[in-house]
Amino acid sequence: MRPYVALILDSFREAVVSWTLWLLVVPITLILLALAPASVREEVATTLESHELVSPVKLARRIRAEAEGTEPSPGKRIWSLLTSTERKAWERIAEPGSSPGERVQNRSRIRRALNRLIESEDLYDADAWRGVLLDKETQALVDQDASSLDRVDRQRRNRLLLQAAFPNYISKGGVRVVGRYFGFDVTSPFTMPGVRFRTFISDTIVPAVSGFLLGNIGVFIAIMVTSPITPQLFEPGSLSLLFSKPIVRSVAFLAKFFGGCAYILLCTAYLNIGLWLIMGWRFGVWNSGWWTSIPVFLFIFAVYYSVSASVGALSRNAIVAVAAAVLFWTAGFGIGLAHEFYYGFAIMPQQISH
Repeated sequence: MRPYVALILDSFREAVVSWTLWLLVVPITLILLALAPASVREEVATTLESHELVSPVKLARRIRAEAEGTEPSPGKRIWSLLTSTERKAWERIAEPGSSPGERVQNRSRIRRALNRLIESEDLYDADAWRGVLLDKETQALVDQDASSLDRVDRQRRNRLLLQAAFPNYISKGGVRVVGRYFGFDVTSPFTMPGVRFRTFISDTIVPAVSGFLLGNIGVFIAIMVTSPITPQLFEPGSLSLLFSKPIVRSVAFLAKFFGGCAYILLCTAYLNIGLWLIMGWRFGVWNSGWWTSIPVFLFIFAVYYSVSASVGALSRNAIVAVAAAVLFWTAGFGIGLAHEFYYGFAIMPQQISH
């Protein structure tokens, strides 16, 4: 058993000292160093985005109609705070028959006017919002004096007041996210409607990064790194230099094979541990499912490496071994593509008809 363990360690050593090692370790290190300074900052929605106005023209008509009433109302309060120019524009907006281009401009005008009012300390009036049901967050903000609120709290209060008064026309704002790099904001705030940003990172970004780095590209580079291991095993005199007693060549082949897999396992673990720590420390996503990609990648690599190692043992040529693995991947991809076409054009129509 000791000679075969020595073969496993020798195959690992060959992979480590090979120049192709840099094709695997250096890109992994550079990727981790590039991702390490990235982070995000979450903030609650304050101002209105264009897509958050569900029906801006109907909203303008509703506010215009409430402004003509005699009783205090949110619409009447908003109308009183608009400038004369904004009132004239809203009166034109409320008229039917606008073109698509005008509707886009109308949405922009309404959003700008409402965002200006969101900055105001005078938007809230107790009589105007008397009949509007306010949630706990909004009620806590309106109970405070407007002058004592900072800018963000004032914007948040006014945004919630508009949402409560016109729930059918203004959608609830989701979490807004600002991308950061080296501690500086590098993106404008963008909304993640319907899903928390950390869930988006965990369910979308992490699988995408994992699929790219641990997919076909990662397997191909790993095959290149380990391709010389098996051909070197069967070179004349290679085994005699290691051992004084003869050993079974088939078992020696398996020992070399598992040595190459052990080396790739360590490289894959290095990448996954680095990404897992970055996602956790910088983005707050401690996804335990990330670890499942290690055995999955190792299994995929072992399948392709078995072809590469077998051809390398027969041909004693690393280039031929890599080419055989690429041809094997091409054949598998072609079979899968043919299956998808056959299922889509032959089997699925029959299932639908039945």
